[in-house]
Amino acid sequence: MHQIFHALIVNSSTRNRTLGYISEILDSNKKLSQIQVEYEQLANPTAMLNMLSILLDFDKIPVEKIQDDYIFHPKCRIKLSEINTLKMDNDMIEAYRKKIDLSYTPSFNTECFYLTIAFMGISMTTMMNNLSRMDRHIYEIRRQLRDAEEQLQRKGQNPSQLNRIRAITQRTKELLKRFTLSNVCYDCLINDQNLLAKCSNFVNKLLRLFLRSVMPDSRVDSRSFTPCIERFASLPEAFLETGIEFLHFLLEHPQRSKVLLLNVSDYPRLILNLIIVDLFFFTCPDVSSDAGFFFRQIMNDKIAVDNLFPALVKFYADVESTGSNTEFYDKFNIRRNIQVIFRSMWMDLAHRKRMVQFAE
Repeated sequence: MHQIFHALIVNSSTRNRTLGYISEILDSNKKLSQIQVEYEQLANPTAMLNMLSILLDFDKIPVEKIQDDYIFHPKCRIKLSEINTLKMDNDMIEAYRKKIDLSYTPSFNTECFYLTIAFMGISMTTMMNNLSRMDRHIYEIRRQLRDAEEQLQRKGQNPSQLNRIRAITQRTKELLKRFTLSNVCYDCLINDQNLLAKCSNFVNKLLRLFLRSVMPDSRVDSRSFTPCIERFASLPEAFLETGIEFLHFLLEHPQRSKVLLLNVSDYPRLILNLIIVDLFFFTCPDVSSDAGFFFRQIMNDKIAVDNLFPALVKFYADVESTGSNTEFYDKFNIRRNIQVIFRSMWMDLAHRKRMVQFAE
């Protein structure tokens, strides 16, 4: 499938129509992101996940080359009227649209980037939510099955009651089998390490796109940076939710969370503080003994041993300037949390060896 789309994309005569076809798929299945979904009228989320995987492979350029205002462009392939911004109503959006220069032609990479965001919302996010719902359904079905089996053990019931309970038990077992099979299939799909790594890299770009309007990137001199609050307020709320929900999904499980460790130092400083450092801090044995098992599962992974300490050291130095008006106080709180993490890492021989090697 990727080879077919790649051939259509590299050919200039078919590129525009291919992007139009992809946007039609998106528009036809946008309701997949809703809580109540009529699946018989929409494509399967797994098909949308395949489309997402293709678009992720097309995403090759750095975030600095993404055209920020594409969402307001007349040729934008995503319908803005159906998107809520972070802090703008329709009148404010129209006023902002008149102020910005939209005379440029959207680049292919920009269009792919925004289509990828939208597809992630109707595929990966939808499947993550479906997986959570299936877990709850399986728990409830198992509870019902236990109740039915307990009723079978009770004495003094007439044959008709026993037959009815046996029938309920059989139906419940079949339902549990179907849900368990679907759950395993979903789990295999969205926990694929290559897919998670590609999504993690993309979310990194997405968050940088949001934050570069209000805070300098690590590659930008903060003294020459001028924030653009209007641009930040005009960004779609759903896009930010997609990125944050994916990061939370990664951090829910130690096996998935190691995907973040592969490029943890590339994430924006604000995200590192809000999610990564806070996660490790609150799961440290010195802070929470109950979460120690989760902390050790992350720390024992070879990726964590190789990458976590250098990334935290870099962040420890970078946090000297956060771009916030409270940065003087923020840096002490963040660095204190990192020091607690360092102390817990020092108790592990593998991490201690890595720390000594890094110091040398």
